[in-house]
Amino acid sequence: MTLNQATKIKLENRYAAIWSSYESNCARIWVRGTVFANGKFYRDKNLPSLLSRVAQLIDRKTPDELNTFLNQLNGFFAIVVEKGQNILAIVDRVRSIPLFYCQAEGKVFLSDDAEWIRKNARLTKMDPMARQEFLFTGYVTGQETLFSHMYQLQAGEMLHITQYAKAPCLKTNRYYRFLHTEPSCPIDEESLLAELDAISTKCVERLIEYADGKQIVVPLSAGRDSRLIVTLLRRLKYDNVLTFSYGLPGNYESKISKKIAESLDYTWEFIPYSRKLWREWWNSKERIDYLWWASNWTSLPHAQDWPATWQLKESGKLGEKNVISPGHTGDFVSGGHIPLESVTENVKAKSELYHSIMARHYCINSCNNTDSRNVKMWFDRLENRAENEIITSSKDLANWYEKWEWQERQAKFIINSVRVYEFWGYDWYLPLWDRDFMLFWQKTSLSLRINKVFYDKFVDSVYAEQRKDLNDELIVQEPRDLKDNESINDNPTKRYLKSLLARHRKIIKKLALPAIIFKRYIKEPLGYYGRYSIREYVKFSIQGYSSIRMLAYTVIREMTESIRNEK
Repeated sequence: MTLNQATKIKLENRYAAIWSSYESNCARIWVRGTVFANGKFYRDKNLPSLLSRVAQLIDRKTPDELNTFLNQLNGFFAIVVEKGQNILAIVDRVRSIPLFYCQAEGKVFLSDDAEWIRKNARLTKMDPMARQEFLFTGYVTGQETLFSHMYQLQAGEMLHITQYAKAPCLKTNRYYRFLHTEPSCPIDEESLLAELDAISTKCVERLIEYADGKQIVVPLSAGRDSRLIVTLLRRLKYDNVLTFSYGLPGNYESKISKKIAESLDYTWEFIPYSRKLWREWWNSKERIDYLWWASNWTSLPHAQDWPATWQLKESGKLGEKNVISPGHTGDFVSGGHIPLESVTENVKAKSELYHSIMARHYCINSCNNTDSRNVKMWFDRLENRAENEIITSSKDLANWYEKWEWQERQAKFIINSVRVYEFWGYDWYLPLWDRDFMLFWQKTSLSLRINKVFYDKFVDSVYAEQRKDLNDELIVQEPRDLKDNESINDNPTKRYLKSLLARHRKIIKKLALPAIIFKRYIKEPLGYYGRYSIREYVKFSIQGYSSIRMLAYTVIREMTESIRNEK
């Protein structure tokens, strides 16, 4: 759709739910998604009455009132409003429905399709630093994309376009950030558990209301996030539920997943993977179409459950009316990704924050060999994205680290994985990214969030109440590298081998490398190394690439070749 000669807008998701358009208060409003506000569920015909408030506030010189209104909205949505010479584009607090924009040759392009913008703005050359960052992390940070001059709206952000006579003026504003405050009163854990129980239950009630009788499909892992969703669905007596798992037959995640589903009396399906099947899926036209569409020149497309969703659709196990509800990302929201140094060390410098981010998120392709100039270059980029002024304590480190991961890895890689379901024509809902669930953890003490101790305690308690096999041992996710809870330090033989490895690490690693590479190829529980030929896999492995790094390199290579062929 074209609004005028200066601004061109295209809102037309090829695979997902369509955008709705309304006229209200001399404004035109486009919206996709669903909004909960004031205890009421808004969608379809009810949305104009709510969103007309955005049109009323679009002309205000300061965004404070609009920020307050947007912070009250719950749900997953994107909104575009045109009123007079003003255009406002908004994404929700987790960027679940991305929007992109570009200003080129006196025009502004705005769309949910980054490829449409790239072609219309005639962008052909990737930004070198953004390209390298994509290879490091699997996404491009901040407002940037892989192409200079094309940008993305960040989580909790809005774009205001004012169409002046000479040239449009673009300005962005963050109305929400995932930041924490420490409680001022003593902690009463029992009351806090009751509050978390009530909030979590309400989040799943909203999922049920959204599903409106449709089958709710839960990708069920061995972890606690998806387990919490199915447990609360059982508590609320919602029977129209399908759970599934996937991977090589007999893999750890699937065995535990099946036990959890059976303990809650829910149907469980298993989709077998193999290296041969991965090769077939990877070379299919469907995979190529998905990769181009889901990446939006920003994010590494999620591949893990893409074949499983495809196979469930082909087998008829997923009909047309389903809502897929993955467990993203309870363990992060509840504190499970907080760096341990935020409680074990006396942190007093911003450089500690950047070191923590680099160590955990820029390690897909090792940065250890970069010179000091390049390290400073990445630190400067991190400082720009982090937005923090000063770090004076360990709590500051935890706070700003989580804020960075929320807006980058979670929004652009984890949450962007819902493109899998959209590609195959299915709706989705993320109850563990509910506004109220997020706000609860934003005001919870760091001492209860570190290592997600409070969250684990809560999930285990509600699951114990609902499972039907009360006489059986409680299913708890255990470390995958230890058997029968045996500690390496408790075994004299393993202690000796560990010390021997420490003394001769380089020699042993060099001698054992072929065996290690082969074992990883054979034993990987999802079998996804089958995407590559043996030669490619060995080459990647010798260079130290992780599975994500291999995928990022492959995606960049295919995209580069495709653009080159356009010329």
